[in-house]
Amino acid sequence: MVNAQSLLENTDYKIGEIAEIVGYDNQLYFSRVFRKEYGVSPAQYRKKMEKSSLSK
Repeated sequence: MVNAQSLLENTDYKIGEIAEIVGYDNQLYFSRVFRKEYGVSPAQYRKKMEKSSLSK
């Protein structure tokens, strides 16, 4: 999941592409696992990171 976190922060890949890169065939399952780990969906995580980088 750390690799997925990094890809969400540093690339413009779609969530489905990131899921495949980190080894998940199913984007929905990837999103569930990510949410369980980080408390937010991958899309919400990306938005949160974009907002925090804009305010720096």
